Amino acid sequence: MKKTIKVLLIATQLFSITLFAHTTSKREISKNTEINVLHSMNHEVETVAESAIFNLLLLKNRNPQMDLTAFTNELVKLATEGQTAKIRYKAQLTYWYLTNKDKIGEIDFNHGDDDNRYYEELADKLKSILIASN
Repeated sequence: MKKTIKVLLIATQLFSITLFAHTTSKREISKNTEINVLHSMNHEVETVAESAIFNLLLLKNRNPQMDLTAFTNELVKLATEGQTAKIRYKAQLTYWYLTNKDKIGEIDFNHGDDDNRYYEELADKLKSILIASN
């Protein structure tokens, strides 16, 4: 458990530092950051992979115009081949958010550290959109 928490903290710090140190004024992600995120998304420690996926969700929310298409293929792969059902579910919802943010509207990103609440809200939005379209 301690090892998992330590790995998660290190991965999150590295991701944050790399992302913001290499993000240009145009809000583009550097190749180095892209490689680090893709590696983290496929990490053997489930919480590291979940954290990387969740950080994409937060990044898109804070920077709606940012092009995150470099990660969509990997999210599709994880949505079908992820190591756990939880990773597959979160990858699927994150992919949907990244590719359809304009249809979703605003999501309350003030739930603190509980990433499950964000995904619940996102799932509720998706459900309401699907029901409204029928």
